Amino acid sequence: TCRVCGSGDLVKVLDLGTMPLANAFVAKDSLHVPELTFPLAINFCNACFLVQLTHVVDAEVIFNKDYYYATSASKPLVEHFRALADEIANDFVHAPQDLVVEIGSNDGSLLNRIKDRTRVLGVDPAENMTKIAIASGVPTRVGYFGTALAQDIHKEVGAATVVVANNVMAHIDDIRDVFQGVSDLLAPNGTFIFEVHWVGNLVGDGGFDQIYHEHLYYYS
Repeated sequence: TCRVCGSGDLVKVLDLGTMPLANAFVAKDSLHVPELTFPLAINFCNACFLVQLTHVVDAEVIFNKDYYYATSASKPLVEHFRALADEIANDFVHAPQDLVVEIGSNDGSLLNRIKDRTRVLGVDPAENMTKIAIASGVPTRVGYFGTALAQDIHKEVGAATVVVANNVMAHIDDIRDVFQGVSDLLAPNGTFIFEVHWVGNLVGDGGFDQIYHEHLYYYS
């Protein structure tokens, strides 16, 4: 069934067979070990028009301590995040005690831009990336964001003025729990900002390279 609306009216539109994980690079001394492979195909929901993977790889397999995608490795992405951070700080942060929480904060590139203007907190399950963020001065929690973690954060540091999530809302199987967690964490007049890749680019520009196991959803 569709992970967002619950409909069973799904149609498989593309099947790429079985594939290894996109960011699971193999060490030279492990080349003789067969890689884990998983089905890679997408369904279209005729009820809500969401495009989504047919199979889900356990998040613990993908987002572990050896996760190697770093935001800071992409100069255009860093520049984009700096611009977004400035926009958040200028438009939504009103006092130094306000709190900006980022879901999927990776190496802290976005929060690092505004940590001197307001309170910030990152949340990310990849231990190696959170260590980089913490070393740069960005407070970061290791874990998967959802209602339980949102309630813990609320108790410990208070409600969030802004919750931001970039390139992560397409990666989460239990997406309803995440949205509920955002609702629980936000202050009454808080703001939630998230960015995801758009299925229009995937179809219109032939961007099939966006289809891999981390991307469970392709929003229309």
